[in-house]
Amino acid sequence: MQLQLTLDPPDDDGRRTLTIHSRVQDPDDESEQGTWLQHAAGILTADSFDDQPAEAGKDSSWPPADAERIPTDDFYQQLADLGFGYGPGFRGLRAAWRVGDEVFAEVVLPEDQAQCVGGFGVHPALFDAGLHALGLLVPVGVSGG
Repeated sequence: MQLQLTLDPPDDDGRRTLTIHSRVQDPDDESEQGTWLQHAAGILTADSFDDQPAEAGKDSSWPPADAERIPTDDFYQQLADLGFGYGPGFRGLRAAWRVGDEVFAEVVLPEDQAQCVGGFGVHPALFDAGLHALGLLVPVGVSGG
């Protein structure tokens, strides 16, 4: 599996588009590459580290008006029950909503992690929390077979 994270240059308002793709690679044939599949897209701004979510676009509302809230209160406990224990620095998923096959999430860095954001374009714990939202599309404990 290959994972691709793309962060575009800032636009005139300082916003940067972030996308996450993956593809399967045949381990026996390096020339045989699968099709890139987009898993997530978002907007990163200088305000992304504030307590309030960044505006996703000029005509967007937050959360999306037609979105259904996804419960997240016990998400990390459910993962721990399955053997995936995340420490406090990597429990940044705060809220999530679904519109069809899309998931929208609010993620934050814990206060002790927020002190060291200067060394990263996207802090690893914040990036990881965003990926956790993808797990909400499939109930915890259900295999995608």
